[in-house]
Amino acid sequence: MAGTAFEGRDASDRAELLRALDAVPWERLGLAREQGTPEDVSRALRRIARQGPDSAEDDCSPLFGHLAPGNGRLPSAATAALPFVLRLAADPGVGARVGLVALLAALVGTAATAEAQLVDAGWPAAWARHRAAAQALLADPDPEVRYVALPLAADPGHLLERWRAEENG
Repeated sequence: MAGTAFEGRDASDRAELLRALDAVPWERLGLAREQGTPEDVSRALRRIARQGPDSAEDDCSPLFGHLAPGNGRLPSAATAALPFVLRLAADPGVGARVGLVALLAALVGTAATAEAQLVDAGWPAAWARHRAAAQALLADPDPEVRYVALPLAADPGHLLERWRAEENG
């Protein structure tokens, strides 16, 4: 799989991500809207991973459409996709990073503003487990990633520390 987002990583790491995607029972999960299938989410994530640096923000469109279409619902497929979206968003070898971080911000925003019964019951625990990984995006070397990650900030102090470091560097 040379030329993928996993170039330079060992083959077991690549295989692990793809196996983990395959292990999710996507067919039993719900979407934020009735169009498409939850398996479309898995396919979109797999495509982004395989395209690596050639992936683009447009490749995230199916994910927005199925997981965060702006209808105030946060489906179970979003909870299942969270660790994969975070892993790809943090990988500097993925071209669609900004789109993936924007998706994370949309999911977190939806969870914060939606009526409780419209948010998947597993989301709060999943977000609690993965919040630190999302916070790390605020210190990413890419300023565009950091900018899009601003809605993920729990503590603006992290942002001030980064800003001071850049100003003094």
